[in-house]
Amino acid sequence: MEMLLVLALFLLMLSVIWVYQFLSTVWARRRFINTVTSPDLKSETGSQFQTMFKEIMKKRELPYVEIAVNEFGVAVPTSHIDGPTMTLDLSFKAVDGLHWEGDRLLFRAKFSGSSEKVCLPVKSMVALYSAKSGRGIVFRQAGER
Repeated sequence: MEMLLVLALFLLMLSVIWVYQFLSTVWARRRFINTVTSPDLKSETGSQFQTMFKEIMKKRELPYVEIAVNEFGVAVPTSHIDGPTMTLDLSFKAVDGLHWEGDRLLFRAKFSGSSEKVCLPVKSMVALYSAKSGRGIVFRQAGER
C-alpha cells in the first residue's frame, strides 16, 4: 500500500515537472517570436522578413536566412565564410539573445562549438526560408545591391 502511494506521488511529481518544462518552452518560444516580429521596421524587406519568420515559426519549422557576407555591417566569423553568401539557422534552439537594433538583427550562435556574435543588417538578407519545406521569400539575388 505504501509502495503504491510512493509510486503515485513519484509519477505526479514527474508529471508536474514535465508540464512545467513544456510550458516554460512554449512561453520562451513565444517571447522569441515576439522579439523578432514586434518592432516596426521601416524597410519593406524588414517587414517581409518578420512576416515570413512568424509564418515559419508558427508551423514549428526551422527558419534559415541566407545573407550576402560582403554587405556593409555584416559580422559573422570569417573562418566560416565560403563564398558570397552564408546560410544561418535562426531557430529557437540555435541562437541566443536574438533582437533588433535599428535595422540590424543581432544574436549569438555557435560555430564549431564556440559562441560568436552575429550582426545581420536587413539589407544583407538574400532569402528567408523553412529548412523543412523550402517555402520562403527571396529578397534579392546574392550579387545585387
